Amino acid sequence: QEIPIVNPSDRDWIIKPTFSQQGHDFDGPRDFVAKKRGANGQATTSFYPLLFRPEWVCDVKGQLVLQNTGTNEAYEYDLHGVAEEPLAEEHVVIKCEAREKTSHTFLVRNFLPS
Repeated sequence: QEIPIVNPSDRDWIIKPTFSQQGHDFDGPRDFVAKKRGANGQATTSFYPLLFRPEWVCDVKGQLVLQNTGTNEAYEYDLHGVAEEPLAEEHVVIKCEAREKTSHTFLVRNFLPS
């Protein structure tokens, strides 16, 4: 999920995130810059990319504080992530006779980064 940060000033803002959680299911970049307003004077919206990457089924709560070092403001977010068992990708029927050996290869996908 992307968290919008609107910067109407004439300077880039350095945003420092702090996560409070058990484990490491919520994540995002440790260094983030909210770009200054455009040349036309319009405020610029930058998006902090908040990630939820649980290893398995869970119901997790946490907190994210985005500290704006340029203005000393803090933006606080209560986080709640729910990960459920993955859905089946296909239905496989294997026909075999009792007491006869049969073999089938399944493709197992890994969505976590290496």
